[in-house]
Formats: sequence, C-alpha cells, structure tokens
Amino acid sequence: MLKKIIAGILIICLVFAIAVEPAQAMVPVVIAVPIVAAGLGYLVTTVAKLFLGSHDSKTEKEKKNPSEGKSPNKDPIPKKAYDILERIKKNGGRPPGGHIKPSLFKNIPREPGETEIPNPDKEVEYIRYDVDPNYEDSKRGRERIVIGSDGSAWYTPDHYRNWFQMPDIN
Repeated sequence: MLKKIIAGILIICLVFAIAVEPAQAMVPVVIAVPIVAAGLGYLVTTVAKLFLGSHDSKTEKEKKNPSEGKSPNKDPIPKKAYDILERIKKNGGRPPGGHIKPSLFKNIPREPGETEIPNPDKEVEYIRYDVDPNYEDSKRGRERIVIGSDGSAWYTPDHYRNWFQMPDIN
C-alpha cells in the first residue's frame, strides 16, 4: 500500500513539474492536466482507503448476485465444495471429470501457517481432493476437501490453514 502512495506522489510531482514548466518539459499542458487530475484522484482514494479502511470487500460478481456460490446461513463452506463432495460420494471416491487424481493427505503441516485437521484421529487415513477442476496450464487453486477413512469430511479454503467440518460421507 505504501508503494502505491509513493508512486502516486511521484506521479503528481512529475506532472506538476510538467504543468508548471511545459515548455521545458516539452509536454503540452493539455496532456498534463488530465494526468494531474488522475494522479490526485488516485492519491486521494489510496489515502482514504489507508486511513478509513475499505468497507466494501465484495467483488463485482458478488455485488451483482450476492447469493451465488454461497451456502445458506452464512456457512463458510461454499456451495461448490458441497457439490464436489456429493459428486465424490456418488462416484465411489473418484473425483469429477477435470479434477486431478486424489492423493493421500498425511495431516502434517509442511508450510508455515498450515495446520492439522482439528482433533485428528491418528488411526484415520485422509485423502485430499481439489475443489476446483484442473485443466492444462491452470493452477490448482488453494481449496481442498479432505475425506477421512472414518467418513469425516473437511473443507479448507486456504491450503490447510483453516478447516471447516462438512457432513460425513457415510
């Protein structure tokens, strides 16, 4: 955020210098005025967000259709994760088409910030599934569903940092 503010200030200073001495800078005032206005607008917006905070964190898609992709009752698990879990159940443990092959999940944090499944049973083996399909030249995404041999199911939106229990698959 600080880099953006500094960049905005530098742009305004540069444009101000051009506007004050357009003949020396060889840039017509007609070009300098809109650039100054844009720089000031950007700076004011950035500073306001920095000090006041951004109260609107919704994406444009969420603004147009706020219920799309959300589960009822403010559930942190998105509808698409429930849909994938249901398809895994119906397919006998196989992921839907377009998803990579599931793999063993050892429930051992490997990266900073990763955590174990809450209250894990050490006797349970876990299999992990991607929530989003994986096509050539695409990244896997961070969302996973982890299913235990005891039928427990877990959703993680952020690659094993936070866990939300889903309905058992039994």
